[in-house]
Amino acid sequence: MKRFLYILGAGLCVLVVLLALLFILAQTTHLFFEWTGERVFWISLLGAVFLTSLLSVLIFFLIPFQKNDTPLTPQYSRPAGEGAGTQERDISLSSLKKHLRRRYNLFWRSKVRLLLVCGEPEHIAAIAPGLAEKQWLEGHRTVLIYGGSLSSAPDTGRLTALRKLRRSRPLDGIVLALDERQTTAGTLDNHLRALEQVGEALRWQPPVYLWQVTDSDWSQDARVTQTVGALFPARATPAGVERQLRAILPSLRERGMQQLCAGPSHDFLLRFGRQLEKQGIAHWKTLLTPWLTEHLKRVPLRGLMFSPSLAPEDNAAGHEHRWSAPAIWQGVTADCAQARGVRVGMPWQRTPGVTLLTLIALWGAGSVVSFAVNRHHIVSAAARAQQLVNHPAVNDPQLMALQALRNDIGRLQTQQANGAPWYQRFGLDHNAPLSAALMPWYGRASNRLIRDAAMQALTQKLTVLANLPPRSPQPAARHVS
Repeated sequence: MKRFLYILGAGLCVLVVLLALLFILAQTTHLFFEWTGERVFWISLLGAVFLTSLLSVLIFFLIPFQKNDTPLTPQYSRPAGEGAGTQERDISLSSLKKHLRRRYNLFWRSKVRLLLVCGEPEHIAAIAPGLAEKQWLEGHRTVLIYGGSLSSAPDTGRLTALRKLRRSRPLDGIVLALDERQTTAGTLDNHLRALEQVGEALRWQPPVYLWQVTDSDWSQDARVTQTVGALFPARATPAGVERQLRAILPSLRERGMQQLCAGPSHDFLLRFGRQLEKQGIAHWKTLLTPWLTEHLKRVPLRGLMFSPSLAPEDNAAGHEHRWSAPAIWQGVTADCAQARGVRVGMPWQRTPGVTLLTLIALWGAGSVVSFAVNRHHIVSAAARAQQLVNHPAVNDPQLMALQALRNDIGRLQTQQANGAPWYQRFGLDHNAPLSAALMPWYGRASNRLIRDAAMQALTQKLTVLANLPPRSPQPAARHVS
């Protein structure tokens, strides 16, 4: 039944497009010359079928069908784990949607940034403590959503539910957490393939931020945290990545020395800067070269971040999903609001809508052009007619205006017989009524300027000729000519 409905909807969409093309063809090729009774009937029938098909397509694609279990797959035949996981996933995303609507009102989609955090559970816990247990965290207009590991196939059910959360742009970014042992060419290639699968499931490829979690032999919790890393432009290159990583070395040394003076154990920045300068820059340049040269258009890479593990947050106040947005996240949260992802494919639900919107846009543009051209012709013809009426004197400008009006009427009659140019149609062609309206004005002006003037001149000459005495020596031809 569902397949039949899909075929029916696609057939109705094709029928609407064909009827629209037939109507445009009838307008541009002047298919119907005379509005006879039979042709009016068929045109009315064509319009009724078009409107019915259009209404059916809109109903089919805008009103979702009720999803029911078929007799072949009863509820009790589902695996136990699958039903529980799906229910837990739906409840989690449903609670997230209610929370965002309550906190940021109905227009939360344009105010909130959604970030999917992927990686191994211990790496995700290092940069977003508690995310794996709570599934999502929210704070400072940013939502972190647990994405799980990319070592296995992505959870398409969860991604589909996530896509329904905000259809236009499901995610603002993907944060991929990894450690130094995972920074190999094979591991990064596997992650890249998994990210492509995530984009296909979402039908939207968000920008990706790589986040390396570095180890430390002693705690760095009391250290003042800050964003450490580089943000890449839309068309990043391996040489550009190398320059950006080298550009942060002076600040790492300066701030690292300040923190080391404040506390002997706060050596992360200084130690990391030395490692980055020694071998890290060359390693990341080599590692990211295939991504930046071959896959950047499909999977945009926006940044590379570094940080030690964060301490768990204290949510004793009872706000389970509260997130304090640490300073190490400021670079990602600020950039993801400006970065843009890539649309993956074109879903079949959007194709009819885009097609209809394109036809409406073309028809609207044609109507505007037709309105402008027809209005110009009407205004210019009316101006010539007013010039002939308001200036009753017989002179050369009046005769030239009469000739221009005659040329306009001739052009209108020719277009009425052979068809107007395509840009004058789109339902706004006024050649026939304009020609009928100008003919009386042209007749009166022509009688006044040509017939009456000629009659007056001939009357004067004939009067002079009639008043000549009999056998006058003046030749008659002089008075008549």
